Amino acid sequence: MSRKQEQMETLLLLLRDSKDYISAKVLGEKLNCSDKTVYRLVKGINKDCPVEAFILSEKGRGFKLNPRSSLVDVDGNFTEAFDPEVRREKLLERLLLTAPKPHSIYDLGEEFYVSESVELKDRQILQESLAIYGLDLKMRQRKLFIDGDEAQIRSAILNLLPMFNQLDLEQITQNKVQPLDGELAHFCLGL
Repeated sequence: MSRKQEQMETLLLLLRDSKDYISAKVLGEKLNCSDKTVYRLVKGINKDCPVEAFILSEKGRGFKLNPRSSLVDVDGNFTEAFDPEVRREKLLERLLLTAPKPHSIYDLGEEFYVSESVELKDRQILQESLAIYGLDLKMRQRKLFIDGDEAQIRSAILNLLPMFNQLDLEQITQNKVQPLDGELAHFCLGL
């Protein structure tokens, strides 16, 4: 993790633990950086939240987390949408289960609260995961989709999606699982 990412994470944790505004000077002291760096970090975090500002700023008072932000739950904790690994896993699940149906980049960005630069990095990471199964993550006309043979898509679903790693194959063939999980597993296994 880079120094900037560590600072952003620490900044968010400091703001989460405070109910009131914290000045840039105080945040800078706790992060061992300048006031200007604090402003840049806040700007960078807010840039990746397209719907509303994640961090509120008020002249003369400082910064605090936006309590109305959809990325903060009622206890002030960050939701899973802010975790890159969880976000990529959900994106991969959506793309695999609906393959080869294309999804608008704009809609995915809105849903997962990411900018185009973050989305590009996610695409590169997902492409590496899919390449093992002979699948390609493609984009045409600002729409993202997975291209490949159906058997390869099923194999990727079984190996990459956690919900399928927990299914017992013997129970599936004997119909001893819940209907939805059984149906999905039968589809993936080609039964």
